[in-house]
Amino acid sequence: MLLIRKNIRAVKAHYAKPLNVRCNYMTTETNSFFEIADTGNVVRVEAVSYEREESRDYYDNNWINSIVFIKCGQFQGEFSAQFMTEDFERFKQELKSLYTDLASPAHFTTIEEQLELIVTGDGRGHIEMQITACDKVADGAELQYTMSFDQTILKPVIEQLQIITKKFPIRGGI
Repeated sequence: MLLIRKNIRAVKAHYAKPLNVRCNYMTTETNSFFEIADTGNVVRVEAVSYEREESRDYYDNNWINSIVFIKCGQFQGEFSAQFMTEDFERFKQELKSLYTDLASPAHFTTIEEQLELIVTGDGRGHIEMQITACDKVADGAELQYTMSFDQTILKPVIEQLQIITKKFPIRGGI
């Protein structure tokens, strides 16, 4: 019990730093992350490294070790996950369309279903994002919540995704 309390205090101390609503909180010293935030709520995905060295297998080539940080009201936490390079590329392209027409949906969906972001616009600049996060593949704890913001948040996120997709391009072909 004491060990758990000490760990909880350490986690609280680590996240006691104020979060910048505009995308600057990172776990490591890389710039390979995207972050979407509204007042007090944050979802951040940091791409850390390819899971494996380059090989002949398309799927083995394109897994990226990532860290997901979630803050929703008083709930917050982080977990590690693996996403495909194409998840980041697809999300970037869909966000570009949403930024242009303010109505096209954008999805960050993953094979292992640890994180799903569904971003929709009303055509007038108001954006809503539904978040579903699962801390473990298949049977983990699940958190669902919704964030709202305006279209000005999209451009920095697209730029952040550009950095990720440049650092971790899709390797090989199917």
